[in-house]
Amino acid sequence: MDAGSFRLVLDLEVRKAQRLRYCLCVVRLKGRLPESREMPCPSMVKIFASRIRATDIATERGADDVALLLVDADITALPSILRRIIADFEDVPWSAGAASYPKSASGADDLLEQAERMLVDAKGNGGSDSGPRR
Repeated sequence: MDAGSFRLVLDLEVRKAQRLRYCLCVVRLKGRLPESREMPCPSMVKIFASRIRATDIATERGADDVALLLVDADITALPSILRRIIADFEDVPWSAGAASYPKSASGADDLLEQAERMLVDAKGNGGSDSGPRR
């Protein structure tokens, strides 16, 4: 899914969440997965997409950058969700930024901007030690 389609789906999902009163999280993950003989150029989005629920969406934002839309996921659950997603790659340097509707963001643009800002902050603070926005 390209960035434009992801943004459209995110906007529609925020509207639905407003009506039905549930939470959404947008997570940005950035890191480089190690190459191997079996996977000479691993795709983060393909690997992470197989580790999220069918209702969630993963999209590539760049070569080593993935955005996730986690439907009906509260921000307090993010640490355990992220541990599951990166379980086999804990020794790989990565950074994450997250935002949550309605706790920290009021709409799709706000979710994307906050997750991006938190990702930049996490990278500046050394990567995976930084937690999600609450």
